[in-house]
Amino acid sequence: MKKRLLLGALAVLAATTSYDALAADHGDGPQATGNPMLDITDLYTWTDSSGTKLNLIMDVTPNASKTSSLFSDMGQYVFNITSYASYGPPLGIPAGDKSQIICTFAGTAAPQTVSCWLVVNGSTVDYATGNATATAGIQSVNGDFQVFTGPRQDPFFFNLDGFNQTIATVEGAASSLSFNPAGCPLLDSATSAALVGELMTSDSSGDPAVDHFAGFDVLSIVVQLKTATVTSTGHTIVGVWAATYL
Repeated sequence: MKKRLLLGALAVLAATTSYDALAADHGDGPQATGNPMLDITDLYTWTDSSGTKLNLIMDVTPNASKTSSLFSDMGQYVFNITSYASYGPPLGIPAGDKSQIICTFAGTAAPQTVSCWLVVNGSTVDYATGNATATAGIQSVNGDFQVFTGPRQDPFFFNLDGFNQTIATVEGAASSLSFNPAGCPLLDSATSAALVGELMTSDSSGDPAVDHFAGFDVLSIVVQLKTATVTSTGHTIVGVWAATYL
């Protein structure tokens, strides 16, 4: 039975210039944490400066081991890419092209063999397979994309101490705050600046922020593909989200 374990992010970026978007999630429910090989920590996506290449990164396995952690040989790792004619709420814009990069892994010891398919509007248009642990990765058969897979340092910076300190400050002042309909506190500029200052420090002493994930590793799937393969005339805006399936 196929199960989606995590929706990574919706990132909207223009295929004609260089933009970046990211999302991170390092603490999940029991279904995801019970299968760390399929637990997504981050999704990053951006185009190169020319807009001709789309870069995709999916990180999985929080606090992975560089020597022993492996990708699941039973699951699928999927980048979902949809093109649009313009920016705006996706439900209000007719989609142009729906594409996927689908990757699976074989082997229960390193290096594993990765196989990735580029599927555009339901048809497979390119394929790559092999040992993708070398920095240069492996090239697809038709040259539309290349892929790298392997352990990397966790790229997400998170100041946990500063975050907890900020939460405590807001909770302590909650009785005197006003909230909007969404439940977010309404803050004046001075209070907002003070909270940002707390986020930038590690504790009440004002020491510099400390990265909670420093020294942690993840397993990365890195794909670079030709933007033209996932867009079409009039549909040059792409939305990207990631999922894993078992």
